Amino acid sequence: MSCGLGAIVLVFILVKPDVAATVLNENNRLQAELENVRNQENQLLDDIEKTRAQAARESAANQSVNAEIERLNNELSRIKNYLAQQESRVSEVKKSITDRPIKKSGDVISDENRGEEEYLLGLSVEGDRIAFLIDTSASMTDEHLIDIIKRKSGADPVRQSGPKWLRTKRIVRW
Repeated sequence: MSCGLGAIVLVFILVKPDVAATVLNENNRLQAELENVRNQENQLLDDIEKTRAQAARESAANQSVNAEIERLNNELSRIKNYLAQQESRVSEVKKSITDRPIKKSGDVISDENRGEEEYLLGLSVEGDRIAFLIDTSASMTDEHLIDIIKRKSGADPVRQSGPKWLRTKRIVRW
């Protein structure tokens, strides 16, 4: 029985006409597939190399950025310390200013009739050339009408010695 089976296989092999061509086609197909896989492998290896080179460049750039961040953090810390010192100094100066007693300067013109300078409160006198216009009529000699009439009819020295006129001259000097 085994002889019959072997003979049938042999006949089958002999009867099959394109066995060599099929094997050759299969071999060529496998060779092409192997070549395609090798090309893909080479492409993937190239991609891996490019990725590794890119990773190395990015790592170097990352180290450079980290070094710059560290430098900026150190500079920021130094500036914060400097500002804290300056704020401390400013607060010390402010405290010394508020604690210092205020010196009151005396008036430039001494006047025994104190309080008259309050007539000029709120008047800001500034500039290189300042003019004062003063009324020189008889009403500027005294306070009361009867005294004004007496001084008006008197001589110039009497009019100039009136209390209102003298006060006006002191205020202008002040």
